[in-house]
Amino acid sequence: MRLCDVRRDQLVEVKAVDAAVRDLLLRLGIGEGCRLRCLERLPGGGPLVVSRGFWELAMDRELCRQVEVVPARGL
Repeated sequence: MRLCDVRRDQLVEVKAVDAAVRDLLLRLGIGEGCRLRCLERLPGGGPLVVSRGFWELAMDRELCRQVEVVPARGL
């Protein structure tokens, strides 16, 4: 499943990131194995707002399409 497909309040774990955006996402603290929670899905194909720990980030849907995730287990 891709990050752009997650539902609001869903907790996911990043499994893979397309090479084209790997460096950008690593600078934002997002890499393979990290957990993200979808806080908001803005309408009209707008950005996804995700949280990681104590910070929130709005991510463009096109960028989210390049992040493969799986549902996270546990806390």
